[in-house]
Amino acid sequence: MTIQINNLNGNVNIYNNECERSPLKDDAKPSNDTRTKRLFLTPDGIEDMQRTEEEKNRFRNYLTDHHLGQRQLDCSADNPIHKAIVCFCVKWKRLKYIDKPSPAAVLRFLTETCGISCASEPSALCTLLGRLFKSEYDKEVFFDVEDYF
Repeated sequence: MTIQINNLNGNVNIYNNECERSPLKDDAKPSNDTRTKRLFLTPDGIEDMQRTEEEKNRFRNYLTDHHLGQRQLDCSADNPIHKAIVCFCVKWKRLKYIDKPSPAAVLRFLTETCGISCASEPSALCTLLGRLFKSEYDKEVFFDVEDYF
């Protein structure tokens, strides 16, 4: 029996407990590569560096003021950082800074731009963020977030 697994890094074939890996061809790679997603974009689709820096500072100030600066991202839905970023995304969307928030772009913003560390796998965090964006946001946290705009 042969099992073939396709992923971003290539194909893995397993045959009689032996594994063989072959890289994907360039034309087989997904065009929607989540590693390149950015949260704040200009109308022509380029990262808006000024907006990114402004919103990073706003979000980091919120975390500091609420004593969350040392917290990590994890797979807990009640993590206060998760509640805050969902509310920030709602506000950013209302202000038309972003369209629909992409979990991969938000995670990249949190980790690479804001420097927040992860205690969980990025794919699990993206799944969690996707679920949180579809659910109702915390109104109390949202009122706190609005004070930063």
